[in-house]
Amino acid sequence: ILKGEALWSQGFSEPGAGSDLANIVTKGEIDGDHLVVNGQKMWTSIGLYSDYQELLVRVEPGSARHKGLAWVICDMKSPGIEVRPIKIMTNENQVNMVYYDNVRIPLSNMVGKVGDGWKVAMSTLSFERGTGFIGDQLALLEKVQAVIEMARKTRLESGRLAIDDDDIAYRLGRIKADTMAIRAMTLSAISEIQSRGAPGSEASIMKLLMTTTYKALSEVAVEVMGWQFFEYGDHRSTNPWTYQFLYSWVLTIAGGSSEIQREIIADRILNLPRAR
Repeated sequence: ILKGEALWSQGFSEPGAGSDLANIVTKGEIDGDHLVVNGQKMWTSIGLYSDYQELLVRVEPGSARHKGLAWVICDMKSPGIEVRPIKIMTNENQVNMVYYDNVRIPLSNMVGKVGDGWKVAMSTLSFERGTGFIGDQLALLEKVQAVIEMARKTRLESGRLAIDDDDIAYRLGRIKADTMAIRAMTLSAISEIQSRGAPGSEASIMKLLMTTTYKALSEVAVEVMGWQFFEYGDHRSTNPWTYQFLYSWVLTIAGGSSEIQREIIADRILNLPRAR
């Protein structure tokens, strides 16, 4: 993984289990020293190209929600797997439907034991939502500076440079400050993980701030660009900022929607009462 020699995808979401992941129904039946998987997953990023998959399945029939699940490593070259691309609004096939028809996975590929699936999946998502965004944070810093430079060179319909517009300047300043805050929170999270061995619920704060900041930056970039925003074409390279704006909506859903992150923050960090 570290060498980049293997691509991994995540087999968590299903047609009836997106934000409420505990509703998964994809079955895994133990047959000797193998797990036989039947069902389907949805919105699987790079599923068409991945070598292996983190797969969450329900092993105990009739088990409710968080119980009876298993997290297994699935070889995507296994017989019985079919991957169908889904084209999204960026005109790309980044996500996929994955179908499993009697796919045999060695029990030795199970992380933890039967019933540990939810715990392992939540740990996986916590890393993804927190420190897993380090590469994206570096890219975000570069994008912030790129939009600032664009605002210094681009004139609005009024004739003023975009950077001289009070509203745009304020928003860019806030975005840069939020980006630096994300970086500080990430460094703090790394320290916490080193001391306790696993990320906590604060990963949801980082994920929420990261994706909302990315979206806010894309919106400012669109305002600065003006009519040029509509020159998209068939590929992201034609107009990268139009692509970034469209893709920013994807980021607020992928890895757990912003609404779910707010619920986690309210419940597990702020200890707010639930509405009846």
